Amino acid sequence: MIDIVIPIRDREINRLSICIDSIIKNSSKVKTITVVDYGSKKKIRISDLPKDQRISVLRVENKEWNKAHALNLGILKGSAEYIMTVDCDMILSKEIFDEIEKNLLENNLIIDTNVRRIKIEDVSNNQKDMLKKSKPWFNDSRIQLFNQANGGFQVYSRKVYNEIGGLNEWLGFYMGAIDNFMYYLARIRKMNVIDISYPLFHMEHDKKKEQNFNLTKEEQDIALGYKQYKARYLDNMIKNNISKNESKIGGEKPDRELLDKFIEEYNHKDEIIDKAIKEGKEIVEICGNLYKLEKEKPSILICVINNYPMIPSYFVWDLFNLYLRTKEIYPDIDIQQVDACSIVTMRNVAVRRALGDNPNKKVYKYFVALDTDHHYPHDFLLKFIDKMERLDLDILTGLTDSQRETNGEHLSTQYYKIQKDMNTKENCVFCPKSEDKIIQVEASGPVGMVMNTRIFHKLEFPYFLETYQVNKDKNEAVILGSDIYFCKKLKEAGIKINVDCSVDFPHQNPKSFFSRGKTINM
Repeated sequence: MIDIVIPIRDREINRLSICIDSIIKNSSKVKTITVVDYGSKKKIRISDLPKDQRISVLRVENKEWNKAHALNLGILKGSAEYIMTVDCDMILSKEIFDEIEKNLLENNLIIDTNVRRIKIEDVSNNQKDMLKKSKPWFNDSRIQLFNQANGGFQVYSRKVYNEIGGLNEWLGFYMGAIDNFMYYLARIRKMNVIDISYPLFHMEHDKKKEQNFNLTKEEQDIALGYKQYKARYLDNMIKNNISKNESKIGGEKPDRELLDKFIEEYNHKDEIIDKAIKEGKEIVEICGNLYKLEKEKPSILICVINNYPMIPSYFVWDLFNLYLRTKEIYPDIDIQQVDACSIVTMRNVAVRRALGDNPNKKVYKYFVALDTDHHYPHDFLLKFIDKMERLDLDILTGLTDSQRETNGEHLSTQYYKIQKDMNTKENCVFCPKSEDKIIQVEASGPVGMVMNTRIFHKLEFPYFLETYQVNKDKNEAVILGSDIYFCKKLKEAGIKINVDCSVDFPHQNPKSFFSRGKTINM
């Protein structure tokens, strides 16, 4: 004989009645039919169901849906040699029950993967007519040749149920996974999985009316992650030959130890990650997933400083290649062009944008201003950001040819010291060959200078300013460039300027630029 258990929650009484009616009419081996009403808003009454003394209703008050707990309660209520669990949306034919009765053996798990969808208004006593009106379980966009553990119904012996320790209740929270539990255990225990393959009709739901078992949006997000978590657990059963459910089953409340563990990790994932980082771990496990720990990728702002009538084409290509190459590793990178009446104003505006004075109010970690009369290696930002992150540098720049010459030699605009006459050979950084080393200097032009925006919290605005040095003896005033003004402020704040001697930003000094169709000689 067979005990049948039907778990239900907030389903129409009509479809449940159709399901039970198909069981009563088509099987003589049924001992009991237990409907487990698991917290439906509208309680199911025995008087609403087909008249049969074998039918009983077990009411369970529980806010959260747990199909496994519902099934365990119903199964423990019976005593027949065999157990059959059935979803309330299924219609079982006489042919299905004939095949079930032929295969009632202790070592068999009986399932049916030939599930077909049918509208409830198309349900009738004519099997052939229903078959014509039904549709396959999976549509064309979601093909699955073998639905290996369909939970529409499953039949197994009570002896096997007792040996495995019942259905795993923590798998039963929310949707999915519990329908596969017996199938996985059957594989591990080397049971015979009998797929009878007769058409099993599933009465369609109105998707617009589905309430997802009364879950809030936050609970639905947790449920989605938990569903994936359960799927990995089932896979783990196979790999580790877990052939028995060790958890307590069929109590007043469902076993939820592992669900609580999942939710605890889900709600405190940031703290778990922070702790793992402090402990120097490279991998952390959260909610059943293994994650490789990487530092958060910094945000970068490139500001284009241009005071020519148009941006030269060579610079556009350099910028294009630089952006694409950098974005491969650091995806949070933006480009903005700064327009103002002077270079000094443009530089100050650019810094303010990096500090959040932009349409998105976004504060960037790294900032670089590019003048359009230089060439830029496509990978220099990757090199600089990597070194700045590893060495915790505030500023890193490269070498730049000076437009001035000293003794016929082309020198850099990076200077060792801020002094009266800085453009002497002895005070200029001079690297005829690329060298993989970092040195410190006191002054540099901001071309290609990558800055951590934290430095600007130590500096007063304006950051760039043209000033004058007055020589009273000669009765003259000398302009002190905004670059040197900025470097002096850095020096006063104790901020070091680092130079990477393997990178340079050579000047491009064309004889003319094109603007509005005319050639303007420089």
